[in-house]
Amino acid sequence: MINSSDDSNKVLQAAVDIARHYKHSYVTTEHLFYAILHDEKVCKAIKKCKYDLAEGVNQCTKILTTRFQDITGKGDPTARTHSLERVMQRALTQAMFQGQAELQPVDMLVALEQERNSWTVSLLDALQWDVKKI
Repeated sequence: MINSSDDSNKVLQAAVDIARHYKHSYVTTEHLFYAILHDEKVCKAIKKCKYDLAEGVNQCTKILTTRFQDITGKGDPTARTHSLERVMQRALTQAMFQGQAELQPVDMLVALEQERNSWTVSLLDALQWDVKKI
């Protein structure tokens, strides 16, 4: 059995907080991506790859503010989308098969790249980020 690291738990909580901030009814892969972009270790890795972190954050913010009006509501965003659940299961499986004791935010980032029908993957493609290098 694999556990979530403190960093992973913080990222997941941040994704919920971001959804609340935007008054979204669901927590999506885009909320998770935005939260991951604020994880200290992931930020260092992104900068080491010479990727433009600020542009990633700006573009993700743009998606969150313009593409999700249909999920804006008054409810508390505790519900995760099916897509987010798939990403989390994929991240846990990948980490487990790599022999890791804990799930890390970078594992979630790698798993996000495989969720092909998402704004997150479109953004990663547009930014030309190869998350496997991160």
